[in-house]
Amino acid sequence: MSVEILSEDDYKSSTITMVATLDKSLRTRTVAEYLPVVHLFNPKGDRIKLDSGTRDGISFFGINGIIITSCYKDIRRGVRLGAMNNMICSDLQILDKNVHIKLSESIITSVGTCGYGSGKKAFGCMVKHLNNLKNNIEYFQSLSDKEQNDIYSWIENHCIIKGKLRRLSEITFPYHIDKLALSTLLIYIDDYNDYESDKFMEKIRNIKHMENIFEGTLSNVEPKVYNSVYHIKICDKNERLHLHRMAAYLLDMHDISVEFHNWKSEGVIICFPIDPNSDLNTRDKEYKHRFTVHERSSMRQCSPGKKEESYKYYKGVMKLIKEFVDNGQIYDGFKKYISEETRTI
Repeated sequence: MSVEILSEDDYKSSTITMVATLDKSLRTRTVAEYLPVVHLFNPKGDRIKLDSGTRDGISFFGINGIIITSCYKDIRRGVRLGAMNNMICSDLQILDKNVHIKLSESIITSVGTCGYGSGKKAFGCMVKHLNNLKNNIEYFQSLSDKEQNDIYSWIENHCIIKGKLRRLSEITFPYHIDKLALSTLLIYIDDYNDYESDKFMEKIRNIKHMENIFEGTLSNVEPKVYNSVYHIKICDKNERLHLHRMAAYLLDMHDISVEFHNWKSEGVIICFPIDPNSDLNTRDKEYKHRFTVHERSSMRQCSPGKKEESYKYYKGVMKLIKEFVDNGQIYDGFKKYISEETRTI
């Protein structure tokens, strides 16, 4: 068996969770109601929904930069059916994948990016959506009453046929009406089913007197990595590791925090505290670098912080595993734990 230690370039996370503080306070309910959601339909015209009772992920549907979910408390818009009471759950299609974004009054969290750079791009895209939403609403509110009422009348006469809403994809924008103002309203038409025209008109009429969703302009945020997950092959072939020996070896020879229960554990669990100079808030939660080594020579690493720090701990653990393997996985120190246990029975 040969243990292979990846270079830092080849060492890549599967997914990361990032968090940042917004520089403005959001009116979360209004944001949840008015974020521009693109609704998805199958060829039969039925809405595409994710069953909240499954663990299935949301696919990439082919258009980067669009929001396909906005859910909060009793609000359900887009593909996701589940919601939280303390933050907005949204889904952003970016970099050819779906990224789950959570928004509270002052915090933005991303789940599902595969690196720090892609996470920053997702945050930047969501901040842009929020600023555009605020600017578009303010632009519509700046129009005269006559201009606003003309747009409302055009929508009622051309987008509602015998009480039935047309889908956004079926509507041709006229040349004589302000396109930006009209699109600011029509983006919400797919929020509603065919015969919910009254609800749709009520929603877009509320824009006329809506309060700001936040004050000023949101700035791009500098996120922190709260968790990175790495799935690592320890060697090319899925050869067997003697986990009971490895656990005792790491504990006795290197005094490392190790946990292993052969009747309930998924593997040898190795933990290290994070760098004390980390910018993570450690007052409310104890963060650790956590490695789970599996019998068939695979390993899962969960680490807070950026890639550079995570890699240092990965390299250290792999050197210890290599040392154990190169020694033929021979270590009898675990026998003393068996004898100690039998003496207590």
